[in-house]
Amino acid sequence: MGFPGTLRVVATYTLENDNRLVLKLQAETDAPTFLNLTNHTYWNLAGESSGAVYDQLLSLNPDRYTPVDEALVPTGEILTVSETPLDFRQPRAIGERIRDGHPQMVIAHGYDHNWVLNRGRASSLVLAATVVDPKSGRALKVYSLSLMPTKVVGSKYWAKVIPVKRGGSRGPCGSKLQSQNRH
Repeated sequence: MGFPGTLRVVATYTLENDNRLVLKLQAETDAPTFLNLTNHTYWNLAGESSGAVYDQLLSLNPDRYTPVDEALVPTGEILTVSETPLDFRQPRAIGERIRDGHPQMVIAHGYDHNWVLNRGRASSLVLAATVVDPKSGRALKVYSLSLMPTKVVGSKYWAKVIPVKRGGSRGPCGSKLQSQNRH
């Protein structure tokens, strides 16, 4: 795969007694290499075939994000979320501002951005994001252990079409939050 050495990756999924699903990603290599492990799991906390995720409440720890260009590549800038539809420091419905005319929302057709996690000097787990479905009461919390600044990536909630189990596709019926190391 183009790595300078042998790379061994292990993904461990654990369903704990208190109904927590834990994903632990580990990697070992015998030579220096760049690596950024994440996952691309889509969630709809209301359940399969329950429709769009627009009413689910999202809160994000970060107060900064990385704007993207027309190809959805981060520009290198780090800007504040204040007074933008990318501000989820307080819980808000995912669909509340999804069609806002803000240039970043138009470019990405919704949320397809990196948020820069506020972690200070913490070297333990930091809560990065929470999604709550008000109808079912289900919640998803994303924590990060990375010692480096971390990005939380929100999927294209506006235009994403996702295949569903019973055939066909519906969109936007899922959301994803993925932690990544910032290089």
